[in-house]
Amino acid sequence: MSCENFYRRIKKLIKVLILLAVIIPGCRSNTSAVRAVAMLPEVDSTLFDPQTFLCELSGRTVSESDARAIGQRYRPEERARARIIIARELRRIGLSPREHTYENGREVFYPAPGYYPGEGTARGVNLYAELPATMPTNDWIVIGGHYDTVLGTPGADDNASGVTAVLLVATELLRVPERRANLIFVFFDQEEVGLVGSDMFAQRLLDQGRNIITFHNIDMVGWDGDHDRDIVLMHGVSLVPPLDDRYMRLYTQAAQFLRTESGRDCRPGEILRSDTNRGEHITFEMHGIQAVTVIEEFAEEGDFNPYYHQLGDSCDRLDYSYLRLCADLVVAVVTRQLQ
Repeated sequence: MSCENFYRRIKKLIKVLILLAVIIPGCRSNTSAVRAVAMLPEVDSTLFDPQTFLCELSGRTVSESDARAIGQRYRPEERARARIIIARELRRIGLSPREHTYENGREVFYPAPGYYPGEGTARGVNLYAELPATMPTNDWIVIGGHYDTVLGTPGADDNASGVTAVLLVATELLRVPERRANLIFVFFDQEEVGLVGSDMFAQRLLDQGRNIITFHNIDMVGWDGDHDRDIVLMHGVSLVPPLDDRYMRLYTQAAQFLRTESGRDCRPGEILRSDTNRGEHITFEMHGIQAVTVIEEFAEEGDFNPYYHQLGDSCDRLDYSYLRLCADLVVAVVTRQLQ
């Protein structure tokens, strides 16, 4: 059975179970939870096709000579177009997109002419949506990934794949009937010039007094050249107290659960740990928030995407079963955190 068919069967089953819970309240002792389920937006995930969305965001073919014509998300107008596409999909699955606009005097790493008006200052827009808990709480779990690219690439793997995975995760977590924490799904601007958007967003959350349990970052989850289905979990060395492998255990247990699911033909390989400061998990960690990045094998693991930051990083070269697998893994971990 393909992953796509497996998804459809599971989603139909979930719909039936939710309907029974609403129609037959005697089947459940927690009636408040049943009422919360009944208030969930109706989600038809068949309306969100990962490959179609990703190709729209990043461009459909490698034959174009100009990256701007096939989805480059570097200049302000290109990133604005990307936000329109992402916001449309958030609305389609039942969430309300919001914008977080920021500007400060921080210098970015390598702006090219036309990157933004006013060289030398960081300004951008993060896009996000919130899904409230089904009970009163100030606990929050953040799931996100960046939507911008470097100059001269359509950025299918880096990081339209991560954006797509976040939307897949959101679609599935909308179906969780009882959520003991609030959720934020966020798409960061300006990762490629110094992790600016995620830094500004993390600070904003803390300024608002939110208790952030974890940040799960998804970055580059569309390439698996050796087809071993290995997934890398990054968390860096920073000011945050050591994780003591707590999240490594969570992700390893989630991978084991996915391996044993009946009917699944795309099963995770090993969960590999990487201590690195490369990735948006590090900005949250520097703000004292527990954070991890889910990513494909990189240079250190020996399965490097040869089209990284190049014009050839196109949507027709990605492994969509692997992308779904990475999204499934995050769903399994966060679902456990919500219990």
